Amino acid sequence: EHVYPMSWAMRAVGCNNRDECRRHSRRFNQIESDMHNFYPSLKEINKLRGSAPFGIVKGEARKFGQCDFELDLKQRIVEPAPASRGNIARAMFYMMDSYGLKIFQRQAELLQRWHRDDPPDDWEMRRNDIIDKLQSTRNRFIDDPNAVEKLRF
Repeated sequence: EHVYPMSWAMRAVGCNNRDECRRHSRRFNQIESDMHNFYPSLKEINKLRGSAPFGIVKGEARKFGQCDFELDLKQRIVEPAPASRGNIARAMFYMMDSYGLKIFQRQAELLQRWHRDDPPDDWEMRRNDIIDKLQSTRNRFIDDPNAVEKLRF
């Protein structure tokens, strides 16, 4: 599923729905199909997340068994497992950097912290290599984690 929500991308492109975006926006088609923005997700969790931003949910109420994912419907935020947070941050930064998409300041600060706390590992670097072979693009925040410090929000 998409880490950077497609509803946010639709707003950035100026479309009312995905079909319209797909028909009229080459940029949206590139955004929607970019493999750097895809990660596996349980269908139920993806549906509940929708386009909610990431955050820290108070408490550890787990509604999905062993899956470490929290959702705060009142605040409309989701909290992924610590082991996934750096990957999520780098995917979000890549989408912002590659397509000029918006990440708000408070979200960016949290993502920067997640990026620092969960640096790229061997699996993420191999994934970056595979995506490069398939679509000829790399996530520079995996290759050079210090590049995050140069971003402006």
